[in-house]
Amino acid sequence: MKKLVCLLLVVAMILSLAACAGDNNATTDTTTDTTNTTTEPSGDSDDTASSGDTIKIGVCANYSSIAISFFAPGLYYAINEINAAGGIDGKQVEWVYRDTQGDASNLTQKLNELKDEGVVAIVGPDSDAMAPAAAKWAEANQIVLVSPSTMSTTVALEAHSDYFFTAGLNAWAIINAINSDISDKSYENYVVIGTDGGSSDDFIKLSAQTFDAEQSKTVQVTTGTTDLSSVVMSLMGDDPDFSISSISATTWTSFFAQASQLGMYDEIMNYGWEFIDSLYTEIGEDYPAGHFRGVLGWPHCIQDTEEQQAMTAAFLQIAQDEFDMTASPGAQMMMWYIAGQSIIEALKIAGADCTTDALIDALENIDFSTPWVDSISYRAMDHALVMPYTFATAVWDDQEAGTVKLEDVIVMDANELLPSYEDYQSYAETYGLPFDWVKE
Repeated sequence: MKKLVCLLLVVAMILSLAACAGDNNATTDTTTDTTNTTTEPSGDSDDTASSGDTIKIGVCANYSSIAISFFAPGLYYAINEINAAGGIDGKQVEWVYRDTQGDASNLTQKLNELKDEGVVAIVGPDSDAMAPAAAKWAEANQIVLVSPSTMSTTVALEAHSDYFFTAGLNAWAIINAINSDISDKSYENYVVIGTDGGSSDDFIKLSAQTFDAEQSKTVQVTTGTTDLSSVVMSLMGDDPDFSISSISATTWTSFFAQASQLGMYDEIMNYGWEFIDSLYTEIGEDYPAGHFRGVLGWPHCIQDTEEQQAMTAAFLQIAQDEFDMTASPGAQMMMWYIAGQSIIEALKIAGADCTTDALIDALENIDFSTPWVDSISYRAMDHALVMPYTFATAVWDDQEAGTVKLEDVIVMDANELLPSYEDYQSYAETYGLPFDWVKE
């Protein structure tokens, strides 16, 4: 497939993920006034899902820059599809946006504003660092949230809520997937590079209790850190057999560029997730092609069917039409689509005027697909996303310069990777966390 890359989008993605504020240049008929206003919580959990001729679904995310075009195409695709089909019970669906500006201190206010707007549910937030606070808000306000962030044990246990669903990959499942891949290798030791988010904490704790290899060193840096040469040298000093990473955006590009320049990945493999987007491959010869293996939420390198090509093209066309941006495929486009589509699929079951309890029950029973995966659903136990995990190695495509392809692809069953009731119970006991779940 012809490579679709724009340096402007990459810069915008970096700015957005670094939480730099800017102007919101995206306005469409499905958005509402995004002026920051302070509102107080109101409404009752027994209120119905919609009023009038419109069903409102909230979107709470950082879209202060033009990087909204990085994730919004997935949401636009979902809403265009359902509205073109006549809506739900004859009612059109509308996204209602609120901008967190990437600042966790804004989260509660923006969620309260969406509640006052009368939304049936909310998509967001967009980071695992904000997810625990959002889950606690959902529990206190009895509003359904579906977050495309990576699911951590903090969300599953400490901030557990019947009102919170995670439409992103699961950190524990990623560790189990990596373990499945390395279990037949004679690795003796490994190192971990992470940030200050909950997923990084999980990578450190869960890998130590799961892998046979010894965890010889861990380093956690503040999200957005870019001067990492000393970190690279420190990790290399342990002479690891492999590394695992829980980093993204500018921290990812800076770490792997500097690590490659210093020769860290001349011989060893790194394991992680979401590593084929243009933000990462644009570092060129410093990209650790052939030495990065892991889980992909959206393996958009795979364009084998007309359906896959059509959906990818539609996402990119939305970015062009709505935001005047020439985009390239990014994992967040698909994860935000899944989050938004999950609520839409649940409303199809529960009805436009359903109660919150009925919506939760429907979310626990949905099952839909994309051109890449046959089944997407949620577990009732922890509201973790259940879909096949694609595990692969990224290598340069020798047929098209500057693009990557996937090798040694394995499709893993999420039900075999996600933590069990007993896993959660043992983890809670080990770390002194509350655990009062009733086993079904």
